[in-house]
Amino acid sequence: MRVFTWRRLALPLTAVVVIGAQAVTAQTWDVGEIPNTVTAVLSGGTLTISGAGAMKDYESSMFGRTEIPWYDRQRTITSVVIGNGITHIGDNAFYDCTRLSSIDIPNSVKAIGSSAFSGCTGLKSIALPNGVDTIGDNAFYGCTGITSVIFGDSMKYIGFNAFAKCTGLASIVIPNGVTHIGDAAFEGCAFTSVVIPQSVEYILGGTFRYCAKLTSIEVAPDNPNFLSESGILFNKSKTNIMRYPSTKQGENYDIPNGVETISAMAFQGCTGLKSVTIPDGVISIGSSAFAKCTGLTSIVIPNSVKSLDWFVFDECTGLASIIIGSGVTTIGNDAFADCGKLKSITSLNPVPPGFSIFTAFDDVDKTAATVYVPAGSLNAYKSAKEWKDFANIIELDNSLTVSSRDRVTPSSASVKETAIATPAAALTAELTAGPNPITRHSAAAVSFVRKGKGIESATLYVYDASGNLVRKVSVRDKSPNNSGRRAVGSWDLRDSKGRAVPEGTYAVKGTVNAADGKKERVSLILGVR
Repeated sequence: MRVFTWRRLALPLTAVVVIGAQAVTAQTWDVGEIPNTVTAVLSGGTLTISGAGAMKDYESSMFGRTEIPWYDRQRTITSVVIGNGITHIGDNAFYDCTRLSSIDIPNSVKAIGSSAFSGCTGLKSIALPNGVDTIGDNAFYGCTGITSVIFGDSMKYIGFNAFAKCTGLASIVIPNGVTHIGDAAFEGCAFTSVVIPQSVEYILGGTFRYCAKLTSIEVAPDNPNFLSESGILFNKSKTNIMRYPSTKQGENYDIPNGVETISAMAFQGCTGLKSVTIPDGVISIGSSAFAKCTGLTSIVIPNSVKSLDWFVFDECTGLASIIIGSGVTTIGNDAFADCGKLKSITSLNPVPPGFSIFTAFDDVDKTAATVYVPAGSLNAYKSAKEWKDFANIIELDNSLTVSSRDRVTPSSASVKETAIATPAAALTAELTAGPNPITRHSAAAVSFVRKGKGIESATLYVYDASGNLVRKVSVRDKSPNNSGRRAVGSWDLRDSKGRAVPEGTYAVKGTVNAADGKKERVSLILGVR
């Protein structure tokens, strides 16, 4: 005997409404978080939500938002009317309704769920009533047609990616009362400036990343947690630089002394920056801090930094040279991935920095790049993970030091000096990353001096980060200066054709003929800023 089992199917209720001679099919669903409390009716392109209480949240999966009752009718919905009494708009409720052009949200709504209107590219403006205090993650993600958003007075929480990729959003006013602005909340928006109100307690470096027109981030003076200096976002104590506006005017930026942390994504996508000076004292550099800064050509990481997080300089396609300070012990995954022009890597730690699970130099040509390492550490680097994959590893000679006739302080005032009594390894970091970097704008010349033996002659060659010969350095004189050190030669910061050299990292290599008849090889990495 055959046994039949009957199952109750969850099908929408259907009614036929006759308007004149035209029949319109209306469909009805129970969409309440609590059954039979909230009803949805779709008729003629208008979806009306009515009842009392919260809408149900709908989950997403690898197959899409198939739980949504009107999933296969998304592209027919042109307007949504939410009746008074609804308190919560469900997660994914109107996801990808690309023809949706108007929404009516009543004061009774308190929260808009995650991805509730994500991908609704037909929306032009959003007016949120005073009752709404929470906007969930991805709530309006990718709503490229939105040009205006007005928040109600009760707004407190703006979630992760809430308005990300709203590329038409040209202005925004965040009301006082908002306490939380999530990561990437306004990623890729089109406004030129934004003000963080007094009430904000939580914001991250990536909140305004890839805002291609953003020139200034201002903060209300009485905000106890954050401040703005020259349109750049810091924490209140100015120990953490949080976000540099993507299109802030200027190609060069010196991070202020006193900063200890560079937030994740702090400079991400700042393609107009060509030079960033990181001061000694910075301890932590967050993930993707300088990712996609395609204009950077060189970078120096000071000795105070302990580790480099994931993707720190990922896709810095113009980066040709890096100096990694002696304090760095670990380098995160893809820290320098897709830096295809990287040709000069100097690591000042005698112990090779370790790596995370994956590679840090993915898509860097390890046969063309040269790695410079401290004296005595060549074998350690040649046997260390990933470092050993580089074909050219050169040991630096620490016998050569540098003196500058003119050094530049942060205030741009000149300080005359005849010599700098600092070991070469430490000096390398100071000259390129410290508070007084050598600059071509004020330095008449950079002089190379050596302690100890008398000098008969010396031949030095200056190479750029790509290994090209820039200048042959001549001997200035053979007499000791007042510090008992012997002059080896000087460089006027010009190439062989007399042109001022661009900013970047340069390798100085050569041979010194000592007074006792012995020849000694010397080398040094020098930063020009």
